[in-house]
Amino acid sequence: AWADHISPFSPLAKFIEKKETEVNRVAPGSGPFSGRTDGDYNGKTWSNFYHDYIDQWKEKGLIFHSTEMGGVCWTAMLQPAVYNREVADAPLLIVLCSCDYTDHDWNFNNLARYEWLNDLALKENFSVLYICPDGVNEVDIPQGIMQEVSIIWNIRMQQTYLDVAILQKEGIKLADIPGFSWTDSDGNPVNADDCIEDFHGIPVLPVAGRWQNSTSILRDTTSPWLQDPANFDPDKHKHSWAGKCMSKGLALEYQYKRWTDPGFTDIFEEMGADFATHDHKGFQWVSVVPKSYIGQDAEKLPVVMCFVETTYQDPHQIVQAVAAYWNFVELAATGELIFLMFALESADDNDMFMDIVDDAAKLYPVDFERIYVTGQSHNGYFTDEFVRRNHARIAACAPLSNHVGIPEPMWSTSLVRPDDDDLKICETYDMPTILITSTGENHNSNLHCRDDAEYTHSSVAYQRRLKANRCPVPTYEEIMAALHSDDYIRRNIGFPVDRTFLEYRRGTECYIGDVKNIDGKYHLRIVLLSNQTHFIAPEMPELAWEFLRRFKRDLKTGEIVELFGLWGE
Repeated sequence: AWADHISPFSPLAKFIEKKETEVNRVAPGSGPFSGRTDGDYNGKTWSNFYHDYIDQWKEKGLIFHSTEMGGVCWTAMLQPAVYNREVADAPLLIVLCSCDYTDHDWNFNNLARYEWLNDLALKENFSVLYICPDGVNEVDIPQGIMQEVSIIWNIRMQQTYLDVAILQKEGIKLADIPGFSWTDSDGNPVNADDCIEDFHGIPVLPVAGRWQNSTSILRDTTSPWLQDPANFDPDKHKHSWAGKCMSKGLALEYQYKRWTDPGFTDIFEEMGADFATHDHKGFQWVSVVPKSYIGQDAEKLPVVMCFVETTYQDPHQIVQAVAAYWNFVELAATGELIFLMFALESADDNDMFMDIVDDAAKLYPVDFERIYVTGQSHNGYFTDEFVRRNHARIAACAPLSNHVGIPEPMWSTSLVRPDDDDLKICETYDMPTILITSTGENHNSNLHCRDDAEYTHSSVAYQRRLKANRCPVPTYEEIMAALHSDDYIRRNIGFPVDRTFLEYRRGTECYIGDVKNIDGKYHLRIVLLSNQTHFIAPEMPELAWEFLRRFKRDLKTGEIVELFGLWGE
């Protein structure tokens, strides 16, 4: 059903990855970096970083950057002008590799294999993106990585080329690849082999404007690697109320390939909401505001800032963002709040979201005492970091779909890895926080906290979270006792909390635990949902808003004011 939403880049990339795995996969323990002991282990990429090699290339004129997305690692060797965002239309070569992550030297052994290509990039002034799955990637993560790269360095991707040298070396015609077809700029079928170009001696296929999918973020969350078999029953989920809400989002993503498609903005009009896109210094952001509040300034509205990508590079992103956060959109339409969407791929860039709120206040009735922040997955980590940097203006926050703790930098999979000095800053202010995730998410080492099978690193992560939120810190033994507690709710939460609630919403058990801070206030709430995978479950916006709306920040004193208490208080 989604075939016409999938880029022809997808089957081609999978085929190249298969051939790379068969022909060029570097065996563990082989390569010039194997046996070295002076590298810094990077938990995000399962690899050792050798800084002398990184510095060597920087001195020559290429800047190294390596990270991971969706379980697939990537490494970029960038021209300084690209790295510093001085040029937006720069040539980028995409090289698909196959690496073995069990060898922690895979990254730099792969770079050593391609030293000739990096030398060529240096000479001919182009950048290289190495996408390095461990074997054949079964989901379309390479496109997500390309999108991430385009966002980080604001590359418009008009000069993007895919290395197809291995196919020519193996005598394989593009026209013979199963499931692959190519078209010209007008959409007419053509022979892809006739479109291969010479890029400084490398056979490439130009893929500008062809690599993006318009598939579904929600659909992709059904990938097995995102699930914990012990805590997720996909059939039960499909037939739950949450599954029904998810299917509505799927239908939206299926119907509209671009937010500019006819009928998309009519959806908001019918709901009673004003949908608009805006520009801030060359970056796009989105607002959803109740129509009845447009043009008046007498009654202010709270704002939920949502970290979710809405970039110019992919017009389908806004459709995906609306589908994923539909329940927040509904809250905005009913007059509860102003909903703003924006995200880039670095903490420094995301700081401009605060300036965007100021821009929004020139258009809409913003209550600056009631600014809240949320985000899911890696954007949940950006939420935490944004709050740390801008806490004086934020009333409360709601990171979603992550480990409830703050993993140590070495074990974190996040782009943002707070160290102990960062946590000391967090201890200086009061920030009401609700962490909403699932029972499976909290122990999925693919997503959040590496090597947590023995619970050791997860325990430290939880201790660091409580420290950051100004709460008493339990011992490892107390954490383990909660994990094996006779209390049903505490056992499902898996960490010590001071009081518990169980709610049943939309076919989902919600295990709720509150932790009292050193001031005696319940300003930290942990919610784990049963039978959910890695997406914004419909319960999340509801639970988040019920918590967030209780608080405001007195901008004169900096104090948190509770507007009303919880039931039972």
